[in-house]
Amino acid sequence: MEAIKSIGKHYKVTIAFIVSIIYILITMRFYKASIGSITFGSFFNDTLENGTTLKSKYPKVILATKLLNLENILEIKNQPTIDGTNIFFIEALHVLEDPPNFIGLRQACSFESAARANPHMKIYIVFVSAHRSVKLLMNEQLMALLSYPNVNIVMAKLRSFAAQTPAGKFILTGGLRYSKYPVVHTSDIFRFLLLWKYTGTYMDSDMIVRKSIDELGRNYACADGERGIIANAFLNFDAEDGRKIVENLIHEQINLYNPIQYGTNGPVLLTNQLIKMCGTNRTQKMIKMDNCDGFHVHSRQLCYPILPTFYKNIFNESYTEILMQNIKNAVTVHMWNGLTFYIDTTKNDRNFYTELAKQYCLKVFDAIDSKF
Repeated sequence: MEAIKSIGKHYKVTIAFIVSIIYILITMRFYKASIGSITFGSFFNDTLENGTTLKSKYPKVILATKLLNLENILEIKNQPTIDGTNIFFIEALHVLEDPPNFIGLRQACSFESAARANPHMKIYIVFVSAHRSVKLLMNEQLMALLSYPNVNIVMAKLRSFAAQTPAGKFILTGGLRYSKYPVVHTSDIFRFLLLWKYTGTYMDSDMIVRKSIDELGRNYACADGERGIIANAFLNFDAEDGRKIVENLIHEQINLYNPIQYGTNGPVLLTNQLIKMCGTNRTQKMIKMDNCDGFHVHSRQLCYPILPTFYKNIFNESYTEILMQNIKNAVTVHMWNGLTFYIDTTKNDRNFYTELAKQYCLKVFDAIDSKF
């Protein structure tokens, strides 16, 4: 009888052990399917060419969480400082009803390139939301970004952020309500609000940053080289002359707001303001003047060396060498995601885009399985 009881006891222990093993295996499979496979070595240690070592400020236990809750930029400890060392990116899709909860690979590549090239600056990736809080899926590209100590991924509720800015009344009374392009128009105005409040640099999330932006100075934008306008994809305003200029831009943006035109509230508005400041409507003359009432217009070769009409060549391997020659003096390269987002490529291709990614966003590129 005792022998039978002993066998029964061992049988129960064995069954419990087997069930535990099955549970662990299922959990691990689900976990891997949820966030992907993470290689710690490639994401948590990195050495730049100048010998600077980058280590993650986020502990590895963050992998235990499937979603990352973003902090409000108005409440974070590591606040942007009014010293010109802020670089801002904006993701405005959360003004829509059903936004994605992840950072795209190409956007992540842009963010990493800015962090790598400017380790002395604070990078703020700001998710602008209409009402809700923002949660992001923990995947490989997000882990790659979080491994940089100068990267901050935050959110901002549009109405509360705008309340203490020159656009407060316009936003609070629903000024953007009838916009035909809510994401674009929100981004157009919010970049000015960020730069008015904190100063520093704004970039579109399809810019690849090749080197430090310090060489461009303060208070600037760049001509796009094709349409005779000054683009608003790359802007800098400092705490002195720059803040006054950007405040005037915000007032003009509100007074002349057009809810049905795509670029009127952004690059067209900026160009018209600079025509007044520089006393000329010729962008080449603005560039040669060097200083327009405290503001500087740089040539497209520094910021937008690839013209938008050549966007398809970015993914054509036959043009890789030619395009690489064209960006020799560029600080940033605009990848025209609005035109190229539908064009697929893989990390094994040797087109212009993938060649840049291999050089300037190594961690994100390493995180890519195949399609980029």
